[in-house]
Amino acid sequence: MGFAKRHPDIMLDVRLSDRISNAVDDKIDVGVRVGFMRDSRFVARKAADMRLTIVAAPRLTKKVGTPDGVDELAGSPVTAAIDINTGRPWSWHFSAGRQWTPVSPAFIADNADMEMGAALAGIAFARLADYMAAPYIASGKLVRVLQKEEPPAWGLYVYRPQRAPVPARVRVVFDELQTAIGSLPALP
Repeated sequence: MGFAKRHPDIMLDVRLSDRISNAVDDKIDVGVRVGFMRDSRFVARKAADMRLTIVAAPRLTKKVGTPDGVDELAGSPVTAAIDINTGRPWSWHFSAGRQWTPVSPAFIADNADMEMGAALAGIAFARLADYMAAPYIASGKLVRVLQKEEPPAWGLYVYRPQRAPVPARVRVVFDELQTAIGSLPALP
């Protein structure tokens, strides 16, 4: 909330959603998305790379073992992130373009923080963004598994509608978001 203190004249209206929306029609000044934006109505800048990593609490790996490969995940307790646009679980992506979709997850959520909570509680293996998992891996509360199977990094982009002139408040928020996202923790 440092931004709000530094810029008390700018009213922040924050909406967190995975729902596909029309940013122009919804009057969104600045947004953040995972993956490249191919819409010419927007100016997008890559702020950081984000890797997806599979993690678990050490007590879970002691209890059920550590999967040696993607195929072993099917028999392990895993989380499933629900795509709120379709109601189906998101597929887990791996190296070499391989995908796997949880069929019988131990924990289902439409929120990555909830998935992280399930991993920290020792309920299931979870697929998390590296910036979320990094502090818990560093503290020993989570361990990474299947590192060799991790997919290439995805870009985190800050975007705004392409219109001129750009209001000063929009430019300030756009620039600050790029800086903040660029400073998120990452895994080696």
